Amino acid sequence: MNHLSSRVISLVLAVIFLFSAAGISFATLFRGTTVYAEEGDTAGTTTQVESQAPKEEPDAVLSSSRAGSRMLAAANEPKTGEGTDTGDKNDEQDPSPNEYSIQGVEFWLGGERKQEVSSGQTVDRMVITIVDTRFSYKDYKDLSGGEGDSDEVRNKNFFASLNSENFKSESEPSFVFKEGKKDSVYYTVTYASVRYTGESKTLRLSVSYPPEWGIGMTDFSKELNELKVKSPSSEREHNKNDDDDDDSSSRPDIAPPTPTLIVSEFDYGGASVAAASDFSLKLRFTNTSKKLPIDNIVIKITVPEAFTLKGSSNTIYLEKMSRESSIERTIALSVKPGAEPISHAIKLDFAYEAVIDEARKQLTSEQEISIPVTQLDRFTLNPVEVPSELYVGDDTSIEVSFVNKGKSPIYNVSAEIAGNIAQPGQRQFIGNIEAGKEDSADFQLGALEGGEVKGEIIITYEDANMHVTEIREPFTTTAISFSMPSDDGMDAMNPMDEVPEETPWYQTIPVWGWMVGGVVLMIFAAFLIRLMLARRKEDEAFLEDDDEDI
Repeated sequence: MNHLSSRVISLVLAVIFLFSAAGISFATLFRGTTVYAEEGDTAGTTTQVESQAPKEEPDAVLSSSRAGSRMLAAANEPKTGEGTDTGDKNDEQDPSPNEYSIQGVEFWLGGERKQEVSSGQTVDRMVITIVDTRFSYKDYKDLSGGEGDSDEVRNKNFFASLNSENFKSESEPSFVFKEGKKDSVYYTVTYASVRYTGESKTLRLSVSYPPEWGIGMTDFSKELNELKVKSPSSEREHNKNDDDDDDSSSRPDIAPPTPTLIVSEFDYGGASVAAASDFSLKLRFTNTSKKLPIDNIVIKITVPEAFTLKGSSNTIYLEKMSRESSIERTIALSVKPGAEPISHAIKLDFAYEAVIDEARKQLTSEQEISIPVTQLDRFTLNPVEVPSELYVGDDTSIEVSFVNKGKSPIYNVSAEIAGNIAQPGQRQFIGNIEAGKEDSADFQLGALEGGEVKGEIIITYEDANMHVTEIREPFTTTAISFSMPSDDGMDAMNPMDEVPEETPWYQTIPVWGWMVGGVVLMIFAAFLIRLMLARRKEDEAFLEDDDEDI
């Protein structure tokens, strides 16, 4: 009897154990059990091959990540997860495998999903589905202002890059976020025109999250069984067609070129900037690498003595730049009034990081850009003073003075006079005039004929940038001739304007009057002479009589 009871008890316990095992199996199956495979994974990474969820019900994938996979993870105690967080979170433990992972990868070609992808094959697009329980769908919707913004605006906060040794794509990835059960979130990362190199079956993807979430950059990896790696024959064919001159079938792995960050374009609004002015400097930074992204970028800007930063810092921080991508930034600068009119160099120092050969390396570089400065042209010519009248044939001297009111010297100053003057083409070379100095030039001014005289003073000079400038100052005056021709018509129209001159009395006597007067005068003179001779004879006769009487 006891023997029968023990057998019954054993049978009952076996039945209970079988029902329990069956219940756990069905529960795990319906909750999306994750099966661990790829025993040959030498990197120690536990790879998850999920059960294919229906395309129309993505929430089932989320359920697998939150419930079923957690049960299985606790039972099997995997080594590491498929995602590794590279952010600075020293005080926290590494996330468990079920917190974030690649749930599926799809390859599409010609509108059909490819079940296998061969080495060297290019597909139209590759869609990577990722589940991440470290943030909720509400967190995603709250990005950049919440519900009022579009998903396109929110997605600008996310960056992704592929491992270039296995997959090559020239396009930027696109993100699509969807809501799962219990406010969870999953998203897809889609690359267009992807070529599989066939180096290995490992897919590695780095995703950068918004900085306000505190997640940082996360590296995902997954082994893809649908990929066909290169065979030795294809490897030899690949090496034969390679651009290198090495014909050997086995070459050592060569690290990709070190990424370089440069200023590919810059604009300051024109050919030069003027002293004592403000301007905006637009800089375009470019990651020149075709294979590697860079992150943790710090750009320090050192401006020369002639410039000052206006309301901005001299340091720019960029979280991440994907390969062959560019980012523009604008800084405000001010030019000092006394800035020398030459090209001034702005120095940019770059410090950034990149993952090369699965090791993070810190890189630095520097670059200089030049901006020419021009001083305000304040060279002036004082008003030219010329006499209001001058006589023909009588030259007069005029002086022309000019002053440099600018902050820099001017060079090769020359002065010239031109016009309808007696000595046109007079030219003087003054030379250089320092800032704040004055100089002058003298010219002879004369006229060849009476009338209006027109001319101009021409000053030519060069600035520090060898730009030639010319100043012209016109002048007018009147030339007077000594024999001014009379205008008969004007005399006839204005007879009263002339005052008649008095004629001397002797000019009023006619010629015949002068002749008669001369004859009369001669007769009178002859009469006087005869009279005087007669009186003389009488006196002599009287004296003779007196002598006789004695």
